[in-house]
Amino acid sequence: MLTVQVSLFAQVRLAMGQSDIEVTLPEGATVDDLSSHLREHFPKIAPYLSSCRVAVGVEYASPSTALADGDDIALIPPVQGG
Repeated sequence: MLTVQVSLFAQVRLAMGQSDIEVTLPEGATVDDLSSHLREHFPKIAPYLSSCRVAVGVEYASPSTALADGDDIALIPPVQGG
């Protein structure tokens, strides 16, 4: 098992009512596995996930990016200017 810290921003943070969550996944999990887990276990944010970018550490990650125990993940929704 691996545990990652997921930071939430903008409307995702508002929907959850908190700024971060800790998620435990099986070894070998990817960003896509994390997204599936979030959809299932945190339905409040499910509608936002398809438009969010995911960063692992300081770099944007693809759905196939492997996660490691202790990774810091950021869910970054689109930014609207104004």
